[in-house]
Formats: sequence, structure tokens, C-alpha cells
Amino acid sequence: MTLAAVSQSFFNAVTVALISIYLGVDALTAFVVTNLLIGLSDTFIKGVAHSLNTVCSHAIGAENYDLAGQYVQIASLLYLAFAIPAMGVWWFLIDDCIRLFGMNEQVVQMGTEYTKVVIFEYVARGIFDAYTALLDINGHALPATIFDMITDAMGCGVTWVLMAYVDGFNLFWVAVTILSTTICCFIVFTLIAVCQGWLDPFWNGMINTCALKNTSAVKNVLNTAIPLAFGSLLEYGEVSCRLYKQAFLLRYQTLLIPFSFHDPAVGDTHIYRCSSGPR
Repeated sequence: MTLAAVSQSFFNAVTVALISIYLGVDALTAFVVTNLLIGLSDTFIKGVAHSLNTVCSHAIGAENYDLAGQYVQIASLLYLAFAIPAMGVWWFLIDDCIRLFGMNEQVVQMGTEYTKVVIFEYVARGIFDAYTALLDINGHALPATIFDMITDAMGCGVTWVLMAYVDGFNLFWVAVTILSTTICCFIVFTLIAVCQGWLDPFWNGMINTCALKNTSAVKNVLNTAIPLAFGSLLEYGEVSCRLYKQAFLLRYQTLLIPFSFHDPAVGDTHIYRCSSGPR
């Protein structure tokens, strides 16, 4: 988990530097501001996915794999139920939100075009995080972490090559590239997980049942997700506002914004092991 967080932050920082070099200051500003804004809703909504770290650990520790699968189905549906309205808000209102930061119309246009693609990448990662929580808990954290790192590296590398060699490559195509590489990598990893049988114990709960009928499971997910969502949002808001202020006081410090990854990645590992019991 820690390696994945560090990797994502590192390649985000490299992407910021590349955008600054190849696309200019306006594109850099649009990239940073839009990700800052979308991250507010995404961090809050991902409290649902992060709740699986706890509830699935309990279910797997009790060897109730059907229940663990149901938790994933519930979290995925709840995540989509909250993410789709949030996508609509950013789709229609991101331009007005960017203007509130005092940006010029070119930045607003770049940010709007970028947002209308990248919001789908945020949703894809949220769904992926939901079912990979099972792999993290069930002894397959290493391949999941490695694949997270590969996905981040490929997104950054492909973007770098295209910015360097393709004329007319702009922030919109950066979003398209990141979305495409993310989805391709996630499909490949899902196929590997299925072929290796890593998800076999959970298929019945994930696919063959209507988990929403299990009201106690839904309550468990919500009771765990709501405090996590608000806690993560407050943490994200505090760090992002502080770094955003520094970035505009000293423009070169914009590179610090992607490094606001969650330090609790180190501590989260104990949730898996302590909750699931001896393995």
C-alpha cells in the first residue's frame, strides 16, 4: 500500500512537470486546479471503497467469503450511486468553479475539456479499488501493488512520449491518454486475477446474490464508510488548501501538490492483518 501511494504521487509529480514543460503554465494551472476540485468529491466518495478494508477483513477472517463478496457488490453500487451525481456536477459546473479561483478563460476552457474526460478515470479507479481490496486482504496485496505501480508508470510514460512527439497534443488528450491506459491496465489485471482464481471464493457473493437485500451488510458498509469519508475529506482539504496556497505564492512549489498522498497507507496494513486474524 505504501509503495502504491508513493508510486502514484511520484508519477503524478512527473506528469505535472511534463505538462509544465511541454504544454505551458496555463495547462499546468488547469491540470492542478481541476484535479484539486475533483479530488474533493472523489476523496469523500471513496470512503465507501475504503470501508471494505475493515468490513471485508472481518468477513474473510470469519471465512465468510460470500459476505465479503456481498460487501464488494454493495460498496461498488453505493460508490456509483454517489459518483454519478458528482460527475454530473463537475461536468456542468467545473468552468464556474475554476473561475472562482480567478483564472483566465483559456485556463477555464482547458480545465473544462480535461474534466469531461478525467472524471471517468476517477470512477474507474474507484471501482477497481473496491474489488482489489479483497486481493489485498486475501494474500495478494503484492501483485495488486505491482500492477498499481505499472499502471501509474504506463500512464506517465505514454503521456510523456505523446507530449514530446505529437503536434497539437493538449490537456484534453492528456486526460484521454490517462483514461485509456488506466482502463487497459485494469482490464488486463482483472483477467489475470480471474484466470489465477484469486477471486473464486468471492464470486457467489459478488455476482449471484442481490447484496442490497442484506440490510445488515449495507448498514455495516455505511456505518464504516461515513466516518472514513468525512475524515478523509477533512484531511484532504487541509493538506490541499495549504499546498495550493504555497503553490500560488511560489509557483514552482506546484510540484508539491501531487505528493499529498495519504500517510496512513503505512498504518492501514494493520487493519487487514488484525481484523482478519492469523493467516
